[in-house]
Order: sequence, then C-alpha cells, then structure tokens
Amino acid sequence: MYGAIADTVMHIPYRELFSLLSFCGIGAAAAGPDGKILAVNEEGCRMLKQESEHQLIGRDLAEAVPGPEESGTEQEAPLFDTYLERISGTLHPAGLPEGASVELFRCVTDSIHFYMAERVLNLLPEAVSVWDDKGRMVIINDTAVKREGHTLQDAKGRTIEELFEARNNTYLAMPKVLKTREPILNLRQDYTTENGRELQIVSQNYPILKDGRLLGAVSIMEDYTEMDELNRRVIELQQRLKEKSGFAPSKIRNMLAAKYTFKDILYGSEVMQKTVFRCRQAAKTDSPVMLYGETGCGKELFAQSIHNAGARASGPFLAVNCAAIPTTLLESILFGTEKGAYTGAVQREGLLEQAGTGTLLLDEINSMDIQLQSKLLRVLQDGYFRRVGGSKQIFADVRVITNINISPLEAVERGLLREDLYYRLGVVEISIPALRDRREDIPLLVRSFLSELCPKLKKNVNAVSPEVMEIFDRHRWPGNVRELRHTVEYALNIIPPDQDILIPEDLPEKILRSVQAEKPVGAEDGNKTTGIQTGGSLPADDADLRSFDEVITAAGQQYLLRILRRNGGNLSRTAREMGISRQNLQHKMKRYGVQEIFAGPENVK
Repeated sequence: MYGAIADTVMHIPYRELFSLLSFCGIGAAAAGPDGKILAVNEEGCRMLKQESEHQLIGRDLAEAVPGPEESGTEQEAPLFDTYLERISGTLHPAGLPEGASVELFRCVTDSIHFYMAERVLNLLPEAVSVWDDKGRMVIINDTAVKREGHTLQDAKGRTIEELFEARNNTYLAMPKVLKTREPILNLRQDYTTENGRELQIVSQNYPILKDGRLLGAVSIMEDYTEMDELNRRVIELQQRLKEKSGFAPSKIRNMLAAKYTFKDILYGSEVMQKTVFRCRQAAKTDSPVMLYGETGCGKELFAQSIHNAGARASGPFLAVNCAAIPTTLLESILFGTEKGAYTGAVQREGLLEQAGTGTLLLDEINSMDIQLQSKLLRVLQDGYFRRVGGSKQIFADVRVITNINISPLEAVERGLLREDLYYRLGVVEISIPALRDRREDIPLLVRSFLSELCPKLKKNVNAVSPEVMEIFDRHRWPGNVRELRHTVEYALNIIPPDQDILIPEDLPEKILRSVQAEKPVGAEDGNKTTGIQTGGSLPADDADLRSFDEVITAAGQQYLLRILRRNGGNLSRTAREMGISRQNLQHKMKRYGVQEIFAGPENVK
C-alpha cells in the first residue's frame, strides 16, 4: 500500500504535497543525498519551532528532527518539550533535485503525556474509569481491571449499560452525570458486571468539561465491603477473646486464615464464570464441597471464598494438607488427643474442634490413609467423634471442604479414595478449570501479577510484548496460575532496571523450551519454525544447531533484526518500540551478534 502511495506522489509537485501534508498535521522535510535540508513545509516549521524554512535549510535532517530521547534541553522540563517521531518510509515527489527525498514526521507529545497520565492512574489504589460523552468506556486503571474482571481491550468503546447492571434499588451514576453535567459524590452502589461479579462501591463521579463542552466523565470507586468486613472481623475477634481468654496465638491466626473472597478471583472466561457461580451457590449451604483440579489452579482460593461467602464466615477457617503429614500424626491433628494416649501425649483439641462453627479444608484428600478415611466417614455420618485415647463423644459442628488434584472417580478406581467417603464429601462437586482451558484470562492475570509484583521488586514494567503473550498463549501451563505467576516474577527479577516491557528473552528457559518443542499452528512441514513467534522463523536446519542456547540466540537475533529493519536501523526508534533504553538495546545487539550485521553509519543511526 505504501508503495502505491509513493508511486502516486512521484507525479505531484513537492510544494503541493507539502501543503496537503500540512493540512493533515504532518511535517515534511526534503533532504538531499547528503542529508541536508532543502525545504520544509509549514507544519514542519511549526513542529520544529522555526518561523520559516529558511532557518532550517542546510541543516542536517537527522539533527533537526529528533526523537523523544534527543529532543529538548536540560534546562527545559520534559512537559514543555516537543517530541517528534518519524513516519517510516520516504517519498520522492516531483520537482526535487536528483537523489533528494522527503521525510515525514509527526508530533507525539500528546501520546507521551497520555502515557504518563496512564501510568499515574495505574498506581492509584482506587478504581478509576473514564467515559466519553456518549457513555462509552475510554480508560480504566489496573485497580478497576482487577476488581471488575475485564480488560481495557474488552471494555473500551462499550457503554456502561453493556458492562454493568445496577442492583438493590441503586442506579448507575455515569448516565446521570453525563445528562445533568453535575457531579454525584459519595454514592453507594451495588451492581453486577457482565462477568457475573457482584460489587459494592462508594463512588465519586465528575463530569469533564472544556470551554462549556462536555467531553465525558470520570468515576473514582472504593470497595466499601472491604472496610465493613474488616470492622466485622475485628469486633468478632474481640468478642471471642473476651469469651475465651485462653485462646492460643496460633489459633487466633488460624481463625483469620481465610483471606480470599470471590472478588480476588480474576477471570473473564465463560468457563470461570460458570465455576464462580456454582461456588457462590454452594456457599449458601452447609453441604460438603469437593473441589477438584490440577495443581496450581487455585482450589484453596475457591475454598476460602466459599467459606467467606457463607453463613460460617465469622467462624474459623482451618486447612490441613493430607499429603504432607504422616498418617499417625494426621489422626492426632484432626481428632485431638487425650493425655496418655501415647508416650508424651497431652490433652489437645484437634482441628475438628478448633474449626467448630467454621470450615475445615482437607487438602489432597486422596493422599489420606484409607483407614483414617473410614474414621472421617464416621464423623460425617454420625456428627460425633472421640479424641485419640479418649472416650468422650464430641459433636463436630463444622463444614468440610475437600480438595483433590485428580478426578474423584479416578481416585476411587485407583483405591485412593473410599467410594462411600466420596459420596459423603462430594455432595457438591465442582471442577476448577486448568489455565489452558481458560487462556482468555491470561492477559488479565498477567496484568494483575505485574501490578502486584512490580512495587515489591522495584521494577517499572507495565506491559508484555506481543511475542511474550503469544508464548503464554501457547504454553500448556502444567502448573497453571501458580506457574504463570512464578514466570512473571522470574522475569521481573532478571530484567534490567530501566526496562518497562517483558520480551521473550526474559522468560525462563523451560517455558521457551516447551513452546519451541511444539509445532506452531498452521506451520507447514517443509517450513520449520520455532515455537517462539517473533515475526520470523529459524532456518530449516535448526535441528542441526548444537545447543538450545544457539536456538535462543538465533531467535533473539531475528527478533532484533526484524524491529531494526522496520525502523530503518534507527536505534532510538527501535529502543522505544521495544520499551528499553538505547544503551540496553546496544547491549542486546552485541549479545546476539546483531551489531556486526548492522554495522556502519548507513544502517545504525
């Protein structure tokens, strides 16, 4: 397409072209083969802060049209600098000397200032959303993304009525603010998102006006349920301490162990929407719940959320990993002991007593000894149990939730879970989907992990490259959400301090190796490529490379070459596109042998 435009302008006198480009807000400068300026259009003079082209003629074009890294002076604040960006390609209109060409450039100051404002919004603990005058989503910050469960890409351009539904006799503030042009402050709202999330907020809503014209509106939201919940727990804890002053510190900590709620579960996929809905429904009863899913998919997060959404939320939430404790010790931990039950035994409450009026989570129930399973079954059937070495019957007023990392039916068939216990524990059986079955949630999870980890690790990363996101989309994630979080944390630990975007070479080798081993979708057998899609492919004989490091080096080299060529070899533009500094780019070029390939002033600028 660009070639067709270039062919067309060859027949247009360059002065006419310059006027047309000025009308479109694009700067243009003609330069000879030596790079010296021959002519500049009116818009170009304005951008370069010169009254006429005569003040620019004869100057070097590369110096006259700087990029963001070179523009401005040390005395000027960046806010008042003019940041310019060259538009790829050159034109050769009529009327210029032989060998002369036209470079186009535009002002990107507003884009940079917008980026700065966006970064500030993402640092705020409050959820912020910005809407245009038609009530369509323009911006949401990271806090709003995490709370509401949709990304900016999904929500941008959609109306508030499409994204939210008011509940409990409340109303959506934004349509009223846009209609009346008056702020609505301290508004308490209950609403449901399109993903099924139920939110309760206090919002501050303001119209955005300029010269009497309505541009849109902004809403600043805080979750009032978090403060209400904290106050409730403090009051309940004080009451319990008053009633039972003998509580051990360890038990008090256990009572507050269920810190997650359904609002902490990030999702946008349909399969997760159904899963959360089922868990919310299960939370309304006292029936046993069995959650099954692969390691790392968030089973305990769901268990805690069920507890906190149910009638037993004010009671303790205790959890025990059945796979991590020997059978004899696990029995004592569950049922408690009487003094003298065995050598050194003392009278001690078990988890079934400590969790009274609350919830007991049995993690990896399929790892519990079969004989101990029979004793647990009796508790579930009769409601009573005895401590180890005791004779007194004790009532178990507790809700039991179990986690299992394989199919319950498979566990029964393999003799890992008693069939009669399965039917007792699996009254409500809910499958937690693996991450590979909800890949559309990966961008949302990655954004959340970046927001959580960057402040802790003192990094300034705010995005991942399309190549990294493609790797994430293709990896099978055997460790599920936990593995994804560890991958992001690994990358943040090793990247340079001035890098603000994750690229493939920041990822663990095991992730790159697993994706490399898979054949890309749609790849032909005769056109062998790596699993890492960086816009190019390795040579067909990549199997002959001597080591995995050589494969990674070849992929990194092609990645850098592709972006350098796209930017005409200009290091400043290439570094900006990659989200790194020019110095860091030069280091990577040297590391991957790209510096030698692009050596020479005609290529590296």
